[in-house]
Amino acid sequence: MDTIRTFGIRKIDELIAGFEKALALAQKDQSEEPVHKLRVSIRRLQQGLRVFRQFVDKKASREIRAKLHDVMQLAGSLRERDIGMQLLTKASLPHDGIAEERILHGQQLSKAVTKLKTAKWRERLGVTVQ
Repeated sequence: MDTIRTFGIRKIDELIAGFEKALALAQKDQSEEPVHKLRVSIRRLQQGLRVFRQFVDKKASREIRAKLHDVMQLAGSLRERDIGMQLLTKASLPHDGIAEERILHGQQLSKAVTKLKTAKWRERLGVTVQ
């Protein structure tokens, strides 16, 4: 039977893997669904780091959560534009300006996720699974 510590470490490892998968998808495609999956994976990983904080390196966790927060802000701005375009479309109103903003925010998100390196996160957090 797993201890709570073992369970927590495995869970964080799974959450990082889920985030990496969503990140790879969002690097290729910033449409609604990949951005949604990225946001969900970020929220889950942030929560996992909070719930199991006693089992991870505190400094690394803080730094990683800050990076996740930054990406979440960018992904959130895309989501806001998606909602705005949907509302304007339903009202049969033009949404060219918001669509242009979305393109710019998508480019910013793409740059941010390209710079994000998760390869050493497990090691830095102290959650390498054996």
